[in-house]
Amino acid sequence: MKLNTLVIAAAALMVLPQAASASTKTADHIASCTSEIQSSMGATATDIDFKAVRGNSRLQTLTFAIDANGTSDTVKCKVRRKGAVEIVWGKSVKPVMAKSVQAKTETNAGE
Repeated sequence: MKLNTLVIAAAALMVLPQAASASTKTADHIASCTSEIQSSMGATATDIDFKAVRGNSRLQTLTFAIDANGTSDTVKCKVRRKGAVEIVWGKSVKPVMAKSVQAKTETNAGE
């Protein structure tokens, strides 16, 4: 029985530092995904709730439930090891597209 306790204690000592590191990275990823979603949604009123996380240190997929102007949907945020954030939007909640105006320019050479 003492051997089992020793093995469990040794395994816990090896796993705990990695688990603590993963939890701090997950908290950072939640913050970066939330800010990215809010900036993509623009000025629309959004309620963002974190639901789940999957993955490892290479790629974490975070799931958020979003309520924007009475429309609810699920959005997934993929965060890669280098910190690159990719948002996978649901069907009903989409980001606000920035509208730009392009001036029509004509050049008349020689006139």
